[in-house]
Amino acid sequence: MSPKPADALDTLRHLRLLHDSLLLRGGGTPAGRYTVPALWLPPGRTTRPVDVNPYEFYAGVTGSIIGTGPVPLVGKSGAGGPLETGDRSRGAGQGGRWSAEAVVYNMMVRLTCAYDHVGDGELSLQNGCGWREGGSFLKAIAILSHISSLGANTIHLLPVQEIGHDGRRGNLGSPYAVKDPMAFDPALGEPNTGLDIGSQFAAFLEAAHHRGIRVILELPLRTLSKDCVWVRDHPEWFYWITQVAAFRPPTFTDGDIRRATEKIESGNHENLPAPAQSYREMFTESPDPGSITIEGDRWTGTTADGRKVVIPGAFADWPPDDHQPVWDDVTYLKYHQDERFNYPAYNTIRMYDSSLLAGGTGTIPLWEKIENVVAHYATVYGIDGLMIDMAHAMPGEMAVNLIRNVREIHPDFAFWAEDFSRNEDQVRLGFNAALGGQWACQHRTGDFVDMLDWLARTPGLPPHLATPETHNTPRAIIRPGGERFCRYAWTISCFIPGIPFIHSGFELYEQRPVNTGLGFTADQLSLFPPESLPLFSAHRLRWDAVTAPPDWMSRPLAVRERFRDRILAGHDAGFRLISGGDPRIIAFVRTGSGGDLIVAANADMETRVNAALAAEFKSPEYPDLLSESVFQVVHGVLSGILEPGQVVVFDLPTGERV
Repeated sequence: MSPKPADALDTLRHLRLLHDSLLLRGGGTPAGRYTVPALWLPPGRTTRPVDVNPYEFYAGVTGSIIGTGPVPLVGKSGAGGPLETGDRSRGAGQGGRWSAEAVVYNMMVRLTCAYDHVGDGELSLQNGCGWREGGSFLKAIAILSHISSLGANTIHLLPVQEIGHDGRRGNLGSPYAVKDPMAFDPALGEPNTGLDIGSQFAAFLEAAHHRGIRVILELPLRTLSKDCVWVRDHPEWFYWITQVAAFRPPTFTDGDIRRATEKIESGNHENLPAPAQSYREMFTESPDPGSITIEGDRWTGTTADGRKVVIPGAFADWPPDDHQPVWDDVTYLKYHQDERFNYPAYNTIRMYDSSLLAGGTGTIPLWEKIENVVAHYATVYGIDGLMIDMAHAMPGEMAVNLIRNVREIHPDFAFWAEDFSRNEDQVRLGFNAALGGQWACQHRTGDFVDMLDWLARTPGLPPHLATPETHNTPRAIIRPGGERFCRYAWTISCFIPGIPFIHSGFELYEQRPVNTGLGFTADQLSLFPPESLPLFSAHRLRWDAVTAPPDWMSRPLAVRERFRDRILAGHDAGFRLISGGDPRIIAFVRTGSGGDLIVAANADMETRVNAALAAEFKSPEYPDLLSESVFQVVHGVLSGILEPGQVVVFDLPTGERV
């Protein structure tokens, strides 16, 4: 049964179908062992993995959700209240303003929900009983309780679409190598449910929404797999090279690199340096659609002058001298039809040459196709927003059209940019959030303070995702301080201007990175061959390493919610750094209608530090809202010892402002 539009009368229609099917198909004793970790069960039930009948277990999970009342979604009445009107950083008058109140759990379904259910030490794609051991939409429903226990109210899904085979890496392929944007990865469906995969995804969306959790879907809109299903009918949407060419990224002279960097940093995108002539000559015109055939997993075609051509791979888009190898499993979409730029290179990916954008050469049918894909997930499934992979590479005109047209269908739809910076263009285009660069600097105190200073000096820009790690970076647990750093990083993330973001596995102290795309040293890269990474091959998280939801994650969120007038209203307008009395102390103030919050953190993971916060304190002592400790005021200075990595928060009501 295929899903119907998300505004159907019964908002739990597919979840009920799933529940009933599990009950109907689950009679009798299961054919083999099936174990689930303690964290997938109600809190306090057990601390050890439990053997279950999978039909009964998942029927119980879905039935429990159906049997409870709905929880309001963040940004809706009863779920925190509205933000201040006129807050242009959330895009006043735009949809998706609820993003500022989000607490995000980032999920790669295939990895996050994977588990060795039979306990044989292997992760089988499907065990002998017909159940998945890799992650599935059904198991994503099962961990909603865990996600809620952490305090998250939003899920960010990495791509869940069908994966291509041309150049596939590892034994599963990258979810970013999307073969068909309109089809789901069949490995994410559970055959034993008896429902088609679209209905299973719809049931997951319904369950999440019923539990008060919004869902943001990430889609790669700049790259698709080299064997994408769009190629046969629209070869002009892709770049082509002669089959004899050994594809390689563009190269530039040292002088061109310096000139390009200077121009881009100054905002001048006129006459950007072009890559070498030998690189540009590899590319040809598009082949005739009638000549296109599939040879194995590869599309081939023939040009008008008889040359046999294929689709090239892609590559890292910035800086122009990046040394990453070719991405053999994906290719760049051809957003413009301009003979001068018949090749992918940094000036048509990261930074468009001004003359290209002014030429009116946009591949409009492709732009409209992408809009239709996004509208499909918004309308049929009711997703709440979109994280645009490589958003920096989307032409402004295309982004404006996409955001406007989708919001005409789904007025509350959020758009997030996978962009390492926050900027005015994001406000103009209508983005509600940006990835940002906290992941790159939080473990380096000086750089992190510089980032916080930038936040204080640039109110009104979209908030960033406040996290020390993403699926492309080293895990936080490997930073100096280990578990202590994780607790410090998370607590700080709950109080700075940003959107607290949990990369799945963070709460389990997961060590293995999902991918090694950003911020790795050469030594670290040698430890993680690409084919062994979860982005490309089967892997599971350390679900049995933690026996209960960590209260160090939920406690600061409770304080954040209690003082939402200072953290969320205005979001970043009332944020400023103050002196902590020691360079190892990071201290700042969040100001709202009810007063001030003072936050101080010891960024030293090894040494206790004395904090000294000077202000007009009216009381002789102030309790830390996160612990049992009390700081004393002596001669107008609030003083106390901070343990390594400790973060403290003090409430100064109106009348005791800093």
